Amino acid sequence: MASQNYITMTYQCGYSEYGCRAILSSTQKAIHETTCQFGSCLCPLIACPCLGTFSGVSSHMNRHHPEIASATGEELVLSATNVHDFPGDHIGWMMIQHCHGKCFMILMAKIPAGDQDQFYVTVQLFGSRGHCKNYTCRLELKGCDGMKYVWVGNPTPIEDGIPSPDNPLECFLFGSEIARFCTVNGTLPVVVSIRDESNDGVVFHVTRFTTFDPSGKEPVSSALQQFYPD
Repeated sequence: MASQNYITMTYQCGYSEYGCRAILSSTQKAIHETTCQFGSCLCPLIACPCLGTFSGVSSHMNRHHPEIASATGEELVLSATNVHDFPGDHIGWMMIQHCHGKCFMILMAKIPAGDQDQFYVTVQLFGSRGHCKNYTCRLELKGCDGMKYVWVGNPTPIEDGIPSPDNPLECFLFGSEIARFCTVNGTLPVVVSIRDESNDGVVFHVTRFTTFDPSGKEPVSSALQQFYPD
């Protein structure tokens, strides 16, 4: 009976040029690259050509883009100033949030949609898609009567880019009426809380996700969970 010899093909990680030394089978490679600590991304600022590891690009943001607000903590406030003075299709409010040993970018934009503008807020992790599931984000607006509008979900990886009609992403979506209702002296404060579920366990009650919808046909309340004051 003839013997059969099998050759196992192995491959370098796709991020080997950034320092990963893993040698993997084709199946292992696909799984490994979703959580590789040497994963790479572009700087999220469109005009900047910087390409590097997730940690390298987050450090680059601090060094070369000091105009982007940066702070440390599990719960911070994105203060969007002059939200009603800009026309639709304006991306202008960003914040870098450092917590749990990771770096997150909080982005808020204003987009035209039917009869009223819509706003979206998205949280993006300087990390891989596989790592995003370890974190839960809670975004909250508070109306002048105490009513809260809350979205809960996972961050998206920074490599996904920003939401657009051609690039639907999970995000906190609300209309201009809610934005006006929650604006204080021209500033819209968005409370951003990020938890590490791999260490803390489930903390938030997760609402359904909402994707970017520029048509304005879906009621804005569908993107929100509303809480009335006690």
